[in-house]
Amino acid sequence: MGRKFIYLDAETIPDGEMEDFELYKDPPKNFKDPEKIKAWMEEQKEEQFLRQSVDTNRAKLLTIGAAVNDGKPQVFVDLAAYDELTMLKDFEEFLRNERETKITEGVNEDRYTFNDLIFVGHNIKKFDLQIMFVKAVKYNLQYLGELIHPARMRYNNQKSYDIMEIWGGADANTYISLDTVANTMGIQGKKGMDGSMVYPKFKEGKIDEIIQYQKDDVILTREVFLRVKNMIGAYD
Repeated sequence: MGRKFIYLDAETIPDGEMEDFELYKDPPKNFKDPEKIKAWMEEQKEEQFLRQSVDTNRAKLLTIGAAVNDGKPQVFVDLAAYDELTMLKDFEEFLRNERETKITEGVNEDRYTFNDLIFVGHNIKKFDLQIMFVKAVKYNLQYLGELIHPARMRYNNQKSYDIMEIWGGADANTYISLDTVANTMGIQGKKGMDGSMVYPKFKEGKIDEIIQYQKDDVILTREVFLRVKNMIGAYD
């Protein structure tokens, strides 16, 4: 059995359209001017709608980027309808193929050997792996859920390595961006785009830019991790 490092990144967007989003929030009681109230409601509606993209219970999975060991990154996305179930099934099959190697012994007798998949990413335990597990449960993707569940658990370095957790150490609960970690290491960080730009790019139909951004993110994740890999005992 071999170990495979799966460098991982997920991109999410709010689910649905903003015009259909209902804001369950009242304006401050000291607001009396109807125009001021209207402006406040519109601002809050947009803010709360966009915030869905970082809520693992409400966000829609748009893309998943992954690279195995030193291989090229690939991005899973349903370009026909942006259906997250279709995309997740493709990702689940990808993981199955990376984990299972068929060996044949004797006539018509199929046996398998299993590779140990180690997920690597930034803030993946709280977000990327967490939302994948939530979606696996939602869509009853048993194989995906069984792989993701142990990897998303805090301080479990047998199935995953979270760069933010590693970098933060005792202060791991404090959010620090991958860009900051990379720059501290002297590695060039993100190039002209960040996660906040994914939904606007999606609305503009610029999915190719999102795909390229995700590939770059996966490559950056790998480059950052390789700098600390042996120091933390993450041997092949």
